[in-house]
Amino acid sequence: MVLDNTYLEKALYSLFQISIENLVLNKVNLSKNFHIQPSEIDRMPMWEYELFMEQLNSIIKKENKEQKEEMDKYHLDDVAKATNPRNLRSLANPQMPKVPNIKLPSIGSLQ
Repeated sequence: MVLDNTYLEKALYSLFQISIENLVLNKVNLSKNFHIQPSEIDRMPMWEYELFMEQLNSIIKKENKEQKEEMDKYHLDDVAKATNPRNLRSLANPQMPKVPNIKLPSIGSLQ
């Protein structure tokens, strides 16, 4: 197989292509969640943008993993019971605690 310059150029060019939809979605998320202006994202060199996104993804994965471990720690059954609408209704309408029967002394017995 003979490699010519056009094949190499196409291969090199394909390494630097990015989906416009993904780029716009990333800009929207960065703008909304981190208050970064789209113009600031456009000013970033591509390598800086890619590193920024890699670091952000690793932070998000770490937070998701910690959250999952926390949920597993408290068992999903308990969470399901807590979010059951019947249980929520009883939490919203608390009942008065029951007072034990206490026999009070009568006035006649004190004399």
